[in-house]
Amino acid sequence: MITGATGFVGRHLLASFLHSNQPIIAIYRNEKKKEETVFFLENQSLTPKHLQDIKWRKANLNDWASLEEAYQGVTKVFHCAALVSLFPGREEKMMATNVNGTIQMLNLAQKNKIEWFGYISSIAALGNANKGKTIDTNHTWNKDETHTAYAYTKHLAELEVWKAMEEGLRGAILNPGVILGLEHYQSPLQQILSHTKGPRTFVSSGSTGFVSINDVVRAAHWIYDDSIHKRRFILVSENWTYQQFFEKISKNLSHPPKIKKLSQKQLWLIYKLEQLLRLFGRKRRLSRALIHSLSATSIYNGNQITETSKDFTYDDLEKELSQLLRKSN
Repeated sequence: MITGATGFVGRHLLASFLHSNQPIIAIYRNEKKKEETVFFLENQSLTPKHLQDIKWRKANLNDWASLEEAYQGVTKVFHCAALVSLFPGREEKMMATNVNGTIQMLNLAQKNKIEWFGYISSIAALGNANKGKTIDTNHTWNKDETHTAYAYTKHLAELEVWKAMEEGLRGAILNPGVILGLEHYQSPLQQILSHTKGPRTFVSSGSTGFVSINDVVRAAHWIYDDSIHKRRFILVSENWTYQQFFEKISKNLSHPPKIKKLSQKQLWLIYKLEQLLRLFGRKRRLSRALIHSLSATSIYNGNQITETSKDFTYDDLEKELSQLLRKSN
């Protein structure tokens, strides 16, 4: 079973499993997204027979009854569903979806004696880097630092997954960086491209880890096929500054925007201006935690999976990015 099957990661994972001729139970919330996903699958060289292998089940992560029904006949689970937002104002919804929803999924997994549970997390759940140090799977969350609500909820959800594994549920966790791919309006690359249509693009001074959607899917297949247990793997093939990333995008655009880097000081000035504009009903886009995250130089070590799986290698991400951008033009 795949939760979030109509989302960016979920639909790619769904297509991959169907290509492997594995029948899948796919969880969805609304008909429009389901129809969009079916259209996506039809363009992934999947036959009508493949599409018949999907059992669509409508469920909500916070609705125990619909989830309990969705779990009927399930032996293994990939929990991809999550609410992603870096901006203020959606904290309660993220807590409900990312934390409480995951707890419901785990409780039902244990109740139904599920054989294996895979959780798609994020590098955000690892917390901030210690100054000058690389983040790897041994990195510990610093509760005294400022974190975005998204990072906090993914971290709390991970704690629940680890707890369930300690109690006997077999499973594993993947922590992908910024996932690059297209074919979905919520994909990070699709959203970034929407901000490069003007004459100028603003970037922050920090850095983060990136990975292709193909690598995420192949890593998911590996931990699923081998029933990897009590392990987490960071999926990052390249660490780029935000300026480097946008420069790589600009090289492949017919009308590239000028890139303007914003310092942390400038971000704080914008934050203070937004605080003033709130008095006139303007929504905030920045928070203290987000400024810290965007300005941080975060370097991730994604090599553990290549050292553990003899068959796994990362795609050439810069080449993959160029191909994706050619498709989008």
